This record gives sequence, structure tokens and C-alpha cells, in this order.
Amino acid sequence: MERNKMYVRGQIVEPVSLHKALLDFIHFLKEQNQPIILGHNICNFDIPVIVNKLKEYNLFSTFCKTVKGFIDTMKVATKYFPKHDVENFKQQTLVKQFVGENYLAHNAIEDVDSLKTLYDSKLALLVKSDDVFAISYHNCMDSYSGLLSSKIVSRPVCIQLAKDGISLKHLKLASVRDRTFVYITAGPQTNVLGMPNTQIIQTVPGQNVSAAHTGVYPAGMMTQQYPVSTPQFTAAAPGQGVNNQSPPPYKI
Repeated sequence: MERNKMYVRGQIVEPVSLHKALLDFIHFLKEQNQPIILGHNICNFDIPVIVNKLKEYNLFSTFCKTVKGFIDTMKVATKYFPKHDVENFKQQTLVKQFVGENYLAHNAIEDVDSLKTLYDSKLALLVKSDDVFAISYHNCMDSYSGLLSSKIVSRPVCIQLAKDGISLKHLKLASVRDRTFVYITAGPQTNVLGMPNTQIIQTVPGQNVSAAHTGVYPAGMMTQQYPVSTPQFTAAAPGQGVNNQSPPPYKI
């Protein structure tokens, strides 16, 4: 952009309004089946910018219903690639190392094409369901700011809840509805978030749990070997089970 004019390769092009651009983007996404947005370092940059603009035009709710979430390939790379195996985690560096190609950075089309190639050839087999973030992730994290500052709950717990699109408002709503929020985690947790019917339950030792899982269960129900995600878990909400049956969780 220069003097309110848009240029592509030195040629002036006719821009569209931001509102129309967002509508066109949503229309394109709706043609897919609950797509997941993929991008490098989008959790810290692109997603907050997009979310702010969607809210500005009252399109945030529509967008959230249209997409399943997003995957930040930088987070995936830092999670699965040892630091000593890569020079850095920039997209250009990863593409050069794992794909063997150089590309013009900050060229939108080349950025997208190279990231798709990197994902298909190296990252797709590594990504787990836990690497998908809800579009409302940042909103949910903001809702826990008070709890985090007062050290009522740990940051990893809030992050996992926010990744699943669960905010403090959802937990309070579950409490009001007399439902027990069961947070399944591979590690010990003792905090109860300060709300009735809201608890954190540790998985039974020895179970193969590669990531934390969340769900809302009716108080008094028992869950056994119910796959919330790829792994399975064994956990029990307080109270007696109902004939040891395992109803699906009531997910907010």
C-alpha cells in the first residue's frame, strides 16, 4: 500500500473493502468441511489480527462456527524438532532443511505453497489433535487472567482449556447447571478453580495419555475407557456411577 493505493509487482490493483474480504474468506472456508487453518507463527500474530477484525465487523461468531480451529506450524516444529537439529524455527529455515528448497519470503503465494509442502512432507505425520487450537483461544486465555495473576490455577491448565475453546464463563455456566467439569490430565493437579462442581481429576497411573483432555460430565457419573481424543483414559467423577455405564461427556 502506498498513498492509499494497492500495488502488486509495481502495478496498481483495485482493492476490496476489509468487510468484503472477510465475507469472501468466510464464504471460501464454508465450501470446505470444518477446515483447520494452518500457518507459521499465526498464534502470536495472524490469528489475533484476524479475530480483532472479525469482531469489528460482527463476524467472529460466524467464523468460529465455520472453522474447526488452527494449527501453528511453528509451535508444532518447536514441539517435535529438537533444538540441536535445526538452526532456528523460521519457516524459511525449516523449508530449506526439510524440503530442500529456497523461496521468496513474505511473498504470500510462495509462503503458502512452501508451508503446504513442508506440512505435507514433514509435519502432517507429527501433528496430533492436541496441536489444534480453537479460534477463540486468546479470548479464553484472557478470561483466566485473574486466576493466573492470583495463582489460583496453573498456566498449562488454562492453556489446555483455552485450546479447546473453554473459557472461565463456560466453567461457571457448568457450575450453575450443577454439572461437574472433569479435567483429565496426565499429571497431578489439586486446584479446583474455586467453583462448586468444578474439579480437576488425575488419570489413573499407567494409562497411556499423551495430552490433556477436557469434558463436562453430569455429576455422579463414572467414565471408563472413553476416548475423548486418540488416547484413552480412566477417570471417575465424585459420587457413584450409574451401573458403571459410560455416557459421552457433555462438551461445552
